[in-house]
Amino acid sequence: MKRSLFLLCWVFLGVGLLPFYAIHLSSLILVFCLIWALSLIIHYKKVEVPKVLRGILLFSSAIFIWSEYNGFRSVEAASGLFALLAALKLYEIKSTRDYFLFFLIYQLMMISQYLLLESLFLLAFMIIATSLMCGVFMDLQRDKHSLESFLSKPKRQVLFKVMGYSLILSIALFFVFPRTNFTLFRNQTSQGVNPWTGFSNELRPGSISEIILSDQNVFRARFENEAAPMPEMYWQGGTLSNTDGFNWSKDTRLRYTGFSSSEELGRYQYVADMAEVGGGSIFLLAPATSFKLLTLGQTNRRGLGDASVTPLSTQKLRWSGSSDSSPKTTILNQSFKQELNVPLEIKEFILATYPQFNGLSLERLQKELYLLFSRDFSYTLNPGVYDGSPLDQLREFLINRKRGVCEHYASAMAVILRSFGFPAHVMVGFQGGDYNQVGDYWLIRGRDAHAWVMASDGNGNWRRYDPTAYVVPDRLIFGATEFGFNQEQLVQGSQEWLRILRSGLLNDVLKVVDSTFYSLNLAFINYDATTQQEFLSSLGLHQWKRSWLKWASGFIALLAIALYWLYSRYNGSDPWAPVNKRYQTFIKKLHILDLNVPTSMPPYQLLETLRARGFGAACLDFIQIYINIKYARSDATPRKVDVKRLKLQLTDALTEIKGMK
Repeated sequence: MKRSLFLLCWVFLGVGLLPFYAIHLSSLILVFCLIWALSLIIHYKKVEVPKVLRGILLFSSAIFIWSEYNGFRSVEAASGLFALLAALKLYEIKSTRDYFLFFLIYQLMMISQYLLLESLFLLAFMIIATSLMCGVFMDLQRDKHSLESFLSKPKRQVLFKVMGYSLILSIALFFVFPRTNFTLFRNQTSQGVNPWTGFSNELRPGSISEIILSDQNVFRARFENEAAPMPEMYWQGGTLSNTDGFNWSKDTRLRYTGFSSSEELGRYQYVADMAEVGGGSIFLLAPATSFKLLTLGQTNRRGLGDASVTPLSTQKLRWSGSSDSSPKTTILNQSFKQELNVPLEIKEFILATYPQFNGLSLERLQKELYLLFSRDFSYTLNPGVYDGSPLDQLREFLINRKRGVCEHYASAMAVILRSFGFPAHVMVGFQGGDYNQVGDYWLIRGRDAHAWVMASDGNGNWRRYDPTAYVVPDRLIFGATEFGFNQEQLVQGSQEWLRILRSGLLNDVLKVVDSTFYSLNLAFINYDATTQQEFLSSLGLHQWKRSWLKWASGFIALLAIALYWLYSRYNGSDPWAPVNKRYQTFIKKLHILDLNVPTSMPPYQLLETLRARGFGAACLDFIQIYINIKYARSDATPRKVDVKRLKLQLTDALTEIKGMK
């Protein structure tokens, strides 16, 4: 085998896996890179790997995948196993059969990765890779083991034609083929940290600021009626009730409700989609009045807009929800005792530091806190590290440094409210978002991460309080994007490039691109049974049964194959074949007269030869007509009238030859 074809396979494998390393375990990537790199060295050194050693490597790879993924029954395990199998196949790739097997394993690896990532970029890469593989197969079928003619023009024309027809058929079958939810392969690992955001069951000051600086896309939300105003757009992701005085964590024993008992739709109705595949917190617009998971998954807990989902498939999580316009919610059948817990030394410090707050109502106390934060404190993403015990950290923030981000203020406010007898907890999630006018949806990024406070008056009525609104009100009014443009600390260093990209004409272009990919994701990746029924209804096929789709799919496939066969039969053949065939028939008949004329003899030379031997007008006219059709004109295809004339003249020429015998 020539090296070029092996190198193409080697590059295919590396490019097909390494750019998507984030969806695999680091141990798998390490083992893969080792096997993949050694295969190239072995090929160049022409080292023969014994069959026994290859068997040991194969068995060891299977054991490795089993131990890392706790079995084979997951898409992650399948993708990892196919990656290692493809790399090991490079150790023994010699014949045409080996190349076919390699590409089969490679394609299975790409399909499993697509189930994990559900990315249009990966889908486009798969289409391109499949097209190139078809080109390689065209060489292999002719036993050409090099790539000398891989990109030749005739091959490209055939390849593009076949792939074009296949793509049209695939799109048609995609929309018509019955959709179903397939849950044989499920994620086997559960993570405490949400893979999209970094949120976990704990909040330690400094964690949200890291999320804000990451600027990753988290989810998109499209409102079905009117959108909530920016200052009221709070996306709740977690309820944190346990505290040591400065840090917060979830109390899984507590059960809240922020939903109406009948799950009635609220004023603001929306559908949201996670930007990446994974599980964890679902972010609901506060105060949540309804919630419905639109993809397969198990809702682990719910309360005050707090819902955590474990996916039962590799599809990106999608959900619908609604929110009321009032910031009030209700807590049912729940003691307030847990919501008042605060370490004794913390409470004594608060009471001694702020004696003027003693005896104030909740509304009056929150106003005093707002006044305190707006007068003496500053907002920054770089407040420095708070060390020491929780009391030391709280004292450093409230008395000395007075610098922090939303999580510092929310934590301090909730602790102060509890110390003066008002039940409170910290909420984490996102606030606002970046509106895309092209696609009419909101994109929520890491920069929109936020923390605020929920407090109760003791009668079951809970209200949202956000101290950040008084420290930096522009953050809530204009959103994190516009606020970041006006804050020096948010556009320095690594954020400078972000300010440039998000401004002016380029910002509009980026929104068009994001809207296009979001729409394509909704149309293709999220195309499930419900969406399929909506699509058919839009075509007026309201009464179609799912069983009919199977027959429709089969009919479309057979019709496409029949049409392509007819097209290839009547348009794919050589248009000059009838002319050449009649000329070859005439040459063969000359052998009856023992006139051994080589088929390579030019027609002009043949004409002179026959004239010298005394052939009649019928034979000479046939050759002259052939010359006129083939060489005297610049037509791309022969005219039908000329082909018919040549056919009639051939009959006369054959009659003349038969008479000369």
